[in-house]
Amino acid sequence: MNEQDRDGWRKPSENAHPDDPRRESGRSRPSKSKRSRTSSAGRGRLLLLLLCLFVLGAVLWKQRSAPGLAAGSNSGQTAGILQRLNPACADPFPVAGATTANPNWRTGASARSSTQFINQTPVDRMVDLMSGEQVLINVALPANQTSAIAVPLGTYAWRLRHGAAWCAATGKFVREQRTIITNGLDIVASSTLTVHIEPDAQHPSGFSLRTSDQPVVSGTPVVAAPETARTLAGGGLFIPKAADGHYYLDGMIEDQRVQFMVDTGATGVAIPAELARQLGYYQGPEVTSNTANGQAVGYAIRVKRLTFGPFAAEDVRVAALPALPVPLLGMSMLQTLEIRQTAAGMELRPAR
Repeated sequence: MNEQDRDGWRKPSENAHPDDPRRESGRSRPSKSKRSRTSSAGRGRLLLLLLCLFVLGAVLWKQRSAPGLAAGSNSGQTAGILQRLNPACADPFPVAGATTANPNWRTGASARSSTQFINQTPVDRMVDLMSGEQVLINVALPANQTSAIAVPLGTYAWRLRHGAAWCAATGKFVREQRTIITNGLDIVASSTLTVHIEPDAQHPSGFSLRTSDQPVVSGTPVVAAPETARTLAGGGLFIPKAADGHYYLDGMIEDQRVQFMVDTGATGVAIPAELARQLGYYQGPEVTSNTANGQAVGYAIRVKRLTFGPFAAEDVRVAALPALPVPLLGMSMLQTLEIRQTAAGMELRPAR
């Protein structure tokens, strides 16, 4: 076999008959008419695509150029979104004093203490008095001014806010910065509290806090018994009988002055729920207490210190009862004492 014959064996002739065994399967070329039909279909799809793009462009151009309702609505929605994301507010800052109050703010509380916030910095600030994460009331502190409000007794969480500008619609600052104060704000009846906000270049926030207390002459009113309890020799205590037949005794629960009613029929110590909230205790496990008036349901708390006469106790379990008129001193505190009742009154002495 010569070289020409070998080449012919390797590569079939283009003119070979379709039934020629030398023609390779799967490599047949499309006919000229078939290629023409394929090219025509591709050009048709391309023209259709270009036509759709032209129509879409015309519709978009019409919406953009015509001051129609759709265009105005879209632009208004876009402006609203941008406004919420970055409000361009420059409203006048509120005057010094309380501004917005939460419905849970105790507006009717009779026991209050005057509290002053002195802003000695050149920055407008807002104080949030809180119960946990819930904001109870906002206090506006304009730059270099003082805000004084009467605050119901209790312990409050609080924080400071400031920013680039004030926005009245949202009640927030633009690019607002918040400073949470770790120490709670204790409002007691025995003193007025003043909070000083002072410039401090050494602190990253640019300011520092300082508090001061001023004692007051009168605190929470206490109903006095006809005769004052007196100390007995040997460390005991005599409690005179009141006109209603009960025994009343002055004492302290933490830093709050109270008047107990001695109740030997009560299981433990119980106080009105309002007094518990004044002390900063808002909730606890449900508890049922036996009192002279029957059973009462409230919540249990633990107070740091309780005193009456010469006696004192630490970490005392107390029941906070919503319908209780006066604090009760029950057997959990009295069982370690010797109790002797006479026609004139009651004697409490240390157990021997």
